[in-house]
Amino acid sequence: MAAPAASDAASCCSLYRCICCWRRACSPRIPRVAPGRDYFCMPAGADDQPAWSLVVGCRSLSLSFSDSALRLHRFRVTRCGRVLGGSNDALEVLQDVRAEDKKAPAEKWCLWTASATQCPDGHSLCIFCEDFDPVNIRYSAPPQVLRLDVNAEDKLRKLSPMPRPPLEPHWRFLPISAAGQIWAAYVVEHQAYETFSVGMQLLDEDGQWELAGGTLTISSKVVVPEWWGGRFLQGYVVLSDRAILLSFRQAEFFIFSCHSLAWTQVITQHINTYIPIRGHGVYIKEDNTVYMLYNNDIYAYELRKPGQKEFRRLSYQDGQLLELQPPVKVDSVCPFSGYGFLTQLDRRLLCSVWIGRGGDNCSCNCPHVLISTFLVNPKGIEILHSTCRRLDMLPNNFDLAHSYEYCFLQACEEDYNQGKQAMLPVEDPIRSHIVESSETMLACCREIFIWNAVSGMCCA
Repeated sequence: MAAPAASDAASCCSLYRCICCWRRACSPRIPRVAPGRDYFCMPAGADDQPAWSLVVGCRSLSLSFSDSALRLHRFRVTRCGRVLGGSNDALEVLQDVRAEDKKAPAEKWCLWTASATQCPDGHSLCIFCEDFDPVNIRYSAPPQVLRLDVNAEDKLRKLSPMPRPPLEPHWRFLPISAAGQIWAAYVVEHQAYETFSVGMQLLDEDGQWELAGGTLTISSKVVVPEWWGGRFLQGYVVLSDRAILLSFRQAEFFIFSCHSLAWTQVITQHINTYIPIRGHGVYIKEDNTVYMLYNNDIYAYELRKPGQKEFRRLSYQDGQLLELQPPVKVDSVCPFSGYGFLTQLDRRLLCSVWIGRGGDNCSCNCPHVLISTFLVNPKGIEILHSTCRRLDMLPNNFDLAHSYEYCFLQACEEDYNQGKQAMLPVEDPIRSHIVESSETMLACCREIFIWNAVSGMCCA
């Protein structure tokens, strides 16, 4: 397939036309991509059968509030890491989730927050949604919990209610799948946000939520960099399906054992050298390392026994005291500002999803999406497939940059027979370089382009 003509490149918004940002932010291992120009690096004869469905949850905002909703988008990834579909295609819309109908004239409930985790069956999602009444300024309690079979046929796919955990209004929560069960970490704020209680709820085999272990009290008086921001409970990582590592805003980390139900604080050094794990991190046992995505940068956190000076294979035991080494930047998956998600597909095979937030470089009606699958190790990442896509969001009354909240990315296993039927011929992605003419090149790129041309280097 031939590279797009210069006129096609000129029709793109300036976000993707910028060349120099890739050189400033990313290493040479990260290829530049744009609509119509994917990067693809896989051996011939690689397994192209769909293996995973990845679901992106995005909440739209509306001036009427009652129109605010969560839209679930899906894309498929094959066993070899290829993202199915064509460059700049819109992700498939699976379902829209709205606030519950409270049937009270004076109430105008809207869907306010949403988070999700994979169900133990590997094929379904457990979605937590909290509603908000902006008229009476109150939250719903407890949150509604919904199950979605991602692999079901379109006509049969529906949201099924699940038991609700006994959580009160204003309690922050985070659903987690670990040790073959669904957990809900929650945070209770006290004394003008000076202290927080952290606990864990467990959905048992009888379909009932119960308190798992004791609660943890954490002070928030620690001075942290302002740019950290966000909620007190930032994210989590499942450690070998035996324990859950929780990350908090002031760069404190605690491990919750799924067996003994005990809390253990993780040893850290100077807090200003740490970055909270936002959303869902990935643990790779062979490296003793947690990988996380922050501002489109991949960071590696190595876990060690206290006092250990060099790498040794770690086998976690309940209640074991661990030390978290300061984060090491591995690479940047893309140079743009926006929001990123990271999930694990298989061992070292990870997938990142970047979603643009509009702004000076982009005035498009649909948010841009950049999806990359790659192999990771502590020294770097190897891109397998990188491609640009779009999100078809619900219409609203706000400008694009501030009208959507990107809530989660979760991966579900594909049903083998359905995945086999879903296989479609996929065009080979473009891997040749695109050289912009002086008429279409952005001013910020011209200087570096001329320098590279003189020195014989390629900047694309």
